[in-house]
Amino acid sequence: MRIVPRNRMLRPSILLLAVCACLLPDHAAAQAARVLGRVTDGVGNPVVGATVTLVPVDSGRAPVTTATGPTGGFEFAAVPPGAYRLRAEGDGYAVREQTVMVEPGRVTSTVVRLQGSRRGRASGPAAARGRR
Repeated sequence: MRIVPRNRMLRPSILLLAVCACLLPDHAAAQAARVLGRVTDGVGNPVVGATVTLVPVDSGRAPVTTATGPTGGFEFAAVPPGAYRLRAEGDGYAVREQTVMVEPGRVTSTVVRLQGSRRGRASGPAAARGRR
């Protein structure tokens, strides 16, 4: 019978454990969720280019911000579960905040309706020259 040094017996075990650990899904990533929605005006028209900020409540994590697209839509991916304040603001509209509860591995959808009006506000190059 041949005696194998103890450290040589541990090497294959450590290698096997390392390989298994790499193959397991990241628990935090598996629990992450998505928050998506639309920002509209009081009539239901999309508010394009609105700023949407997701602010964690009682977690110490930093807020994340995005802008709405051509349909007023927005999305936050890989959001950790918890309570958030969703803040939406657009030029010519009052700021709107609402509470959003994000559950592990789920998609949370919301519609944010901004109050105010863009009517009567000129836009485009001529309006920009007039505001200077």
